[in-house]
Amino acid sequence: MDTGTLIPLPVFDAVAQTAVEFLLQGKSVAIVGPPGAGATSVASRVQQKLSIAKLPCAIFDCATDGDIAPRLTEFTGPKREPGENGVILIGHASSLPSAELPLVVVSPVTSKPASWGRIKTGHSEAGIS
Repeated sequence: MDTGTLIPLPVFDAVAQTAVEFLLQGKSVAIVGPPGAGATSVASRVQQKLSIAKLPCAIFDCATDGDIAPRLTEFTGPKREPGENGVILIGHASSLPSAELPLVVVSPVTSKPASWGRIKTGHSEAGIS
């Protein structure tokens, strides 16, 4: 088994599948769990399913030290064709200080009008733009 293969876990797979279905419809979803509940595993499954659906995806991980604002400024989102939807997976959002969370939520890259759905999985959040 190579390192890119995910071990089947029926609950995680079902949650990821439902999340992807909502994302493909442009809906918002929240999946919240405490640290260690498997949010990153669910996000990996979401990313894999989005890849199969040929929906461009980019990851923005909030779990780093320092000010998040400069990183948000440099973040360009998923590479996509004009008019093509894409998904931004926001990882470890719960690790941000509460004052910085709005910076991610209202970032010009992560908050697109109307066609934006989000998935928050404890430490991870995904959105379609």
